[in-house]
Amino acid sequence: MKRVIVYSLLLIAGMGFSQLGVAGAWPEAIAPLTMILLAYIMIEVGMEFDIDKSHLRQYGADALIAMGAEAIPWLFAAGYFWWIFNSGIKESLKSVRIRI
Repeated sequence: MKRVIVYSLLLIAGMGFSQLGVAGAWPEAIAPLTMILLAYIMIEVGMEFDIDKSHLRQYGADALIAMGAEAIPWLFAAGYFWWIFNSGIKESLKSVRIRI
C-alpha cells in the first residue's frame, strides 16, 4: 500500500510540475529522462506480472473489457465528428487519434 501512495504522490507531483511551464525550456533534457523513468516503471510492472494458467478464461474476459474501454470512447468521438461536423466516415475515424 505504501508503494501505491508513493507512486500516486509522484504522479501528482509530475502533473503539477508539468503545469509550471518549466518543462518547455529543456525539452532535450526532459525527453530522455522521461523515457528512462517510463522504462523503469514498465520493468517494475513486468517483474511483478504472473500469469495463472488455471484462470485463462478470466484473462480473456479482462482483455475484452480492456479493448472495449479503449474502443468505445474512440467510436463515440468519431461518431461525434461524423454527426456534428458532417464529415465522412473515414475522415471521422481518422480524426480521432491518440497523439504521443
